[in-house]
Amino acid sequence: MKNFFSFLTVLAIVALSSANAQPPRVYIDGSWYTHEQTAYIKCTTSPVLAVMDPACTDASCTAYKSIFVTTSSNFSHSNVNTNTEQIVLDYTNHYDGYIDVAYAGDPAICRIHIVQKPGAATFTATPSICSTGSSATYTLAVNYPFNSTNPLNIKWYTSGGVTVNGGSTYTATNTTTSSVTVQWSSFGTIYAHGEIPGCGNVAGAQDLTYVGTPSSSNITFATTGGGDNGSSFCVGNTRNYQSNPNLPLSRYNYNWSIPSGSSNVSYFYSYGPNATVTAGSTGGFLLQMDVTQSGCSSTGGSSRTFFINNCGGFRVANNPSTDNITAVFDKDNDTQYLPDVLRLSTEKNGVVKEVKIKGQYSDQAAKDGFSVNIDVHTLPRGTYYLQGINNTSKSESIRVILQ
Repeated sequence: MKNFFSFLTVLAIVALSSANAQPPRVYIDGSWYTHEQTAYIKCTTSPVLAVMDPACTDASCTAYKSIFVTTSSNFSHSNVNTNTEQIVLDYTNHYDGYIDVAYAGDPAICRIHIVQKPGAATFTATPSICSTGSSATYTLAVNYPFNSTNPLNIKWYTSGGVTVNGGSTYTATNTTTSSVTVQWSSFGTIYAHGEIPGCGNVAGAQDLTYVGTPSSSNITFATTGGGDNGSSFCVGNTRNYQSNPNLPLSRYNYNWSIPSGSSNVSYFYSYGPNATVTAGSTGGFLLQMDVTQSGCSSTGGSSRTFFINNCGGFRVANNPSTDNITAVFDKDNDTQYLPDVLRLSTEKNGVVKEVKIKGQYSDQAAKDGFSVNIDVHTLPRGTYYLQGINNTSKSESIRVILQ
């Protein structure tokens, strides 16, 4: 205890010699820190003593400004000497956080980030393994400055048909860099993180990578932004699909296609793990997603078959457009499913035009199919959205360009 108070006295002298700094610096665990710097603190250090630069309010430095301290919610703090602004941080949960310090009446804040967790794990080598039973060396590194005094372990885990050094798990001790032998018999994952034993096994963020080429049982695709539409499409509906898992483009190549039924699709676009499809007419189509591991010739993937029904839906025949937008209702519509109105709107100005639909066409016209022309020649050029509206539901918006 005597040594502790002697240490406080030394810190107080250091702090006083640094008076008039703006904003205050913070002395934590043996080092001075300034705004937005990071203090790496061993997880065995708790509580942590912090000392702030005092600022004189007179020429002889006999009076000092008050210093205000706040911290992240996982910290608490209490003053031990208000004259020199020595503060003890309660830091028992080994979470990363920050401390903010400011002089009274001065808006400048000194924020010091405090880190005890190991840094995020990062793969430095992830070679492709192209054939079943083959293996390769994978290397992982963790940023952690206290390995010499408080050693770090790196924990490896796998899933699927992947092994690391011959097993499903592996631990490399007393190191910040680990290299292992990875082997695969079927598509799977490997991930790892740094972990500090003796501190509640506090761990840093993990890094994950995929190994092998996925088959149809390992990968699929579904709609984004809501529930999946199953195998059913309505004419005019647009769906956005995304691969699951979403494989990194640095190591996997995606190729989306419509092997059959492309004539029933009015719009198709794909990039990486995502694809967008708009149903153009009744019928059906097959959507295929092929995935190739970079550096390998083997390809896997998944496919889905969709059926297109009218559902009171429509498509836009001329898009982009200049003078008229033509909404086409293909044959075999049921008048009870027709929208009450077609509504044209913009994100900025809302609804700009409505055209009545329900009650304007006979049952026979609905069965034969019909089209609706919307005059847009007086509207400003730009992006619009056309949507069918009735009392109970709304169709998906169709993006229309006026040029």
